[in-house]
Amino acid sequence: MASSSGAGSPTGSNQPFLGLKASNILIPSISNSNSCSLGPRSFEPPLDLISAKTQRFPFMAQTPNPNIWTDQLRALPFPMEGWSNWYKRVAKYHMADWQKLGIADALSLTLSPIEKNENLLQSIGYFWSDTLNCFMFGHGPMTPTLMDVVMILGLDIHSTCPSPFTLGQCSYKIVDKDAARNWSLYIEYHQKSKGTVDHREHTAFLNLWLDHFLFCGSSLAPTKNYLNLANILASGTPVALGRHFLGILYHHLCPK
Repeated sequence: MASSSGAGSPTGSNQPFLGLKASNILIPSISNSNSCSLGPRSFEPPLDLISAKTQRFPFMAQTPNPNIWTDQLRALPFPMEGWSNWYKRVAKYHMADWQKLGIADALSLTLSPIEKNENLLQSIGYFWSDTLNCFMFGHGPMTPTLMDVVMILGLDIHSTCPSPFTLGQCSYKIVDKDAARNWSLYIEYHQKSKGTVDHREHTAFLNLWLDHFLFCGSSLAPTKNYLNLANILASGTPVALGRHFLGILYHHLCPK
């Protein structure tokens, strides 16, 4: 099952590669005519499955210590100082490119601050089954799908999904720890005050977005983890970021 979501597009983009229609993926609710859910959905009673899995929850088989989560979400994405202005500057020259790549909607979401609620995330984690890779709720199993990624973030799931080992090396020295020890200094270092946005600046911008916002890197300082990916996106090469995103999400959900 997939969680319900709105179908609005904050940037107003109409991405042809999605090829999705609401009538094909939205399932009306039987009990509420104003509600619907994303398919596919099973109508078989989930009680047997829930009963079999309940005692296998990690938190049911042990006594967890809530203090182990202290400051675990310190790198939660947030619009740092200077990000909004840099977004507006780069969007002025590359919004059309972002729409073609299917990243325009996800980029626009970075302008909205996300409140960190560790208690809520810890509570949701209680229902996660690392055996089935899904949440076991009272109404049945539920898990994030590629359909959710498309509907919520609008990311491309159909283009090529290159391996990190096959990506070409970025020729720019984007990450300089001496000049940019945190993301705010990184923005000051790479954001130009005038002129057009060249390939180097665009690559630096997308590197920040991929590392800090989309894939939620654990480091509070700039890294080169997604620099090569940012480089090919800045070149206009479509990439199935939706599949990368879902893989990273499952990686974070599974216990270390």
